[in-house]
Parts: sequence; structure tokens; C-alpha cells
Amino acid sequence: MATLLEYERRLRDEIPRHRLIGEIPLEEAELDDICRQLRSVLTDIRPRDYPHCLAAALVNIAKFRYDGHEYWPKVRSLLDTVDNEINQPELGQWFGDFLERNHLPTFQQLVEEGALPYVTPILAHAMVPRALVPSFMEHVIWPSITDPERYGYGFSEIRERLIKKHVGIPRSVYRFVVYGGRAAEDLVHRTMDLVYGSEDTGLPSWFVEHVLAWMVGREQ
Repeated sequence: MATLLEYERRLRDEIPRHRLIGEIPLEEAELDDICRQLRSVLTDIRPRDYPHCLAAALVNIAKFRYDGHEYWPKVRSLLDTVDNEINQPELGQWFGDFLERNHLPTFQQLVEEGALPYVTPILAHAMVPRALVPSFMEHVIWPSITDPERYGYGFSEIRERLIKKHVGIPRSVYRFVVYGGRAAEDLVHRTMDLVYGSEDTGLPSWFVEHVLAWMVGREQ
């Protein structure tokens, strides 16, 4: 594994290349390693030397560990120490400031629609958390694949369908698709391309693997 400084340099170079932090290639074992090393320097919630590591950790905790219920306990389990407990509002505000400084989507519209102001941008940057990919496929993508005339094929049609009927869809997935703007539209389009067999969607490998696994499981 790398040192925290090596992770920071890598993520500092990677983040500007992507619209969403969750698109950056980062393995779950690397997340655990980053969090382990961050615990030793998190005497302040804003470690000046490792901001990209902290931002990537927050998003990847959502990506790999969030299951549609509470998010912050997942963060505390990885970043809290005996002597230092994270402050959720301060950390959430720090993340929002990080997005603005790095010219990344802040997803302010989701917050204006009533979503939680601190956790929502983090979840949105995780795209669709791993545990919620099956719900995303079942409720958002698959109806438009199987019956586009009835359920709509274009993003605006899919969005309107979800607004009218969203029973059973995890709230974070619903809000991301309906209010996530261009980032959500891009994810939906690329996922549909993947389903239709495109090998050059630009989607991160972890997301591709879980979409394909869901499709295989549906056929069995």
C-alpha cells in the first residue's frame, strides 16, 4: 500500500479529470488503508496536507459502505479515534467548500429540494452506492430497457416517470436521478449504453461489475 502522501498526490491528479469523485479508481482496500492513515492525522477535521484523501474517503465510504440508511456511523467507524471524534456538520461543510474550491458539482439543487445539506453532496458524488445498484437498475434503468414506449427512453422521460411513481426507490437514488442534473443524466445514459453492450462507457469498473452482475442474476 502507499503512504498518505502518495495517495494525496495521486488523488490530487485524478480528481480534476472526473466530474464525480466516485468515478476515480479506488479499491475498497485502498479506502480502508487511507482511513487508517487519516486517523493518525485527524486532530483537525481539515488536515491541510491531505484534503484530497479526506474528500475521496468520504465519498468512497458512501460508495462502498452506504446501504440506504445512515451514513455518518459508517464514517465514524472508519475515522473516529479514542481521542478524536468527527464533527459531522463541520466535516460536511468542509466537503462542500472542497467541491467549490475544486470546481466540482455541489448538487445544491438537491439540497434546495429538501435533502440533507451535508450528506447529500457526498452521496451524489458516490454516483449510486454499491449496495443500491440493484435498486437503481430495477427502478430507473430496466423499465426503460424492457418497454421504452411505456416507461420512456430519454432521460427527461425517465425523470418524469420517477417523479410520478417512486415507491420502493431509495431516497438517495431518487433524488440523484431527479435533481442531479447533468451528472445524473450522464450516468443514466452511460448505464443504458452498458446494458446495450457498449464496452466504452467510461463508467468506473466497480460500477460496471455490479451492473453486469445484476443483469446476470436477473437472467438466472
